[in-house]
Amino acid sequence: MKRTLIVISAGILAGLLGHAAWFAARRPQPPDGLEAQLNWIQARLELNAEQYEQIKRLHEQLRPQLATLAGEVERMRSQLAAYEHQRMTAGQIDFVEFARFLRQQRSIDDACEQSTRNLVATTVSFMTPEQRGRYLAILAPALQDTGKTTFY
Repeated sequence: MKRTLIVISAGILAGLLGHAAWFAARRPQPPDGLEAQLNWIQARLELNAEQYEQIKRLHEQLRPQLATLAGEVERMRSQLAAYEHQRMTAGQIDFVEFARFLRQQRSIDDACEQSTRNLVATTVSFMTPEQRGRYLAILAPALQDTGKTTFY
C-alpha cells in the first residue's frame, strides 16, 4: 500500500512538473521589450530587413528622449495625486501653485504629443503606402485621443 502511494505521488509530481515545463517553454514573450514590439510590427506589416533596421535605429535614438518624457509624466501624476490628497485632507490647495502645475502639465503633454507625432511621421516615411495604411490603422485608437491622425 505504501509503495502504491509513493508511485502515485511520484506520477502526479512528474505530471505537474511536465505540465509546468510545457507551459513555461511556450509562454509568449511579454510585449514590454522594444525588440519584441519591433518583431511583432515587422511580422504584422511585412517589413523588409532595411525597413526594420531603420525603424529600430529610430526607436533606439529616441529612447532617451521618450524615457525622459515618461519620467516627467510619472512625476506629474504623483504631483497631481499629492494635490488631490491635500485637497481631500486639508480641504484646500494653493491655486496659484496648482495653476503653475497645470501649465507645466500642458507643456509636457504637448511635448509628448509632438514627440509621438515625430516618431510616427518618421516611421511611416520608411514604409510603402500599403504598410503605412496598415500601420496607421493599428495606431488609430491611440491617435484618436489627439484628434490628429494624418502623418503623411
